[in-house]
Amino acid sequence: MPYGEVADVVEDIVEAYLALRARPDELFVDTVKRLGVEPFRERVYATR
Repeated sequence: MPYGEVADVVEDIVEAYLALRARPDELFVDTVKRLGVEPFRERVYATR
């Protein structure tokens, strides 16, 4: 990934986390444990 895309990728991951978390206080790590990395990967590569 080019250095210039890092901020956009982080933004995509955060947006996916906020949309996918089970409740407002669910931690990022808990969301990833529950769903795996695939939903985040899909979100990142869908915009590239």
